[in-house]
Amino acid sequence: MDHSPGQPTKLTDEQRSQLGAMLEQKTPVDVGFEARHTWTLPLVAEWIKMTFGVTMSVRGISAMLGRMNFSFTKATYSLVRADADAQALFRKQTFAQLKKQVEAEEIDHLLFEDESLIRSYQALL
Repeated sequence: MDHSPGQPTKLTDEQRSQLGAMLEQKTPVDVGFEARHTWTLPLVAEWIKMTFGVTMSVRGISAMLGRMNFSFTKATYSLVRADADAQALFRKQTFAQLKKQVEAEEIDHLLFEDESLIRSYQALL
């Protein structure tokens, strides 16, 4: 033998196939995790343990997913259904009118909401 074959795989071919399909088609919240939108290695480890009763290290899962042709990407956010015309109209007309109302003290505050992350400001003065 030229090399050690290593330890036997912890998941069967069928289990790996099920894992791959789940990762491609579902988000963590779809399978019972609270408020999770993207998969992380620790979440995958927890799902494997819950589903198959198999404990695997994060490093082992990373290597296995690599062999399954999965790659890691950083999540990015975009407004797929954003209306470019409505945004342009807001910038040209609506925002200008709102600024004038603030300057004229017709309204007290002008608040904005970030489309990819909602922040909670507890104290507004």
